[in-house]
Amino acid sequence: MGPNFAEYFSYGVVRNPYDRMVSLYHDFRDQRGAIKAESFESFILEGFNTHWQNNVHFLPQTFFLCNDDGVMVSAVYQFETGMENVLAELAQRVGFETGKVGHARKSERSDWREYYENPRVADVVSEHYRSDFETFGYEQI
Repeated sequence: MGPNFAEYFSYGVVRNPYDRMVSLYHDFRDQRGAIKAESFESFILEGFNTHWQNNVHFLPQTFFLCNDDGVMVSAVYQFETGMENVLAELAQRVGFETGKVGHARKSERSDWREYYENPRVADVVSEHYRSDFETFGYEQI
């Protein structure tokens, strides 16, 4: 008989879906060169639903953290609370010391809210990540 995984502590870190989409866009455009759209708006309105919505990186966070019964992990932390805070709580919980949290591949970009001036852009992202908004308590714009 295998282990009962429900007895183990598990966690996930989620990110505001609007901010996450902006970050993914910049990563796949600026760092990887895979997105050819010249603007976030054109990417979302012209290419996202036809080419990217089923790419594993762009799937809702609920795909990874939930099943038919709901959230599968013991705890869900929000990226916006600061990764230093998340790491400190995890360290205290499991009894290890932490160091400084780095940030690899950080993009140079504006605040995510500036990318959603066109309500149609927000609507596409809201619909795609509907389960994330509902499950993890993020507000829709």
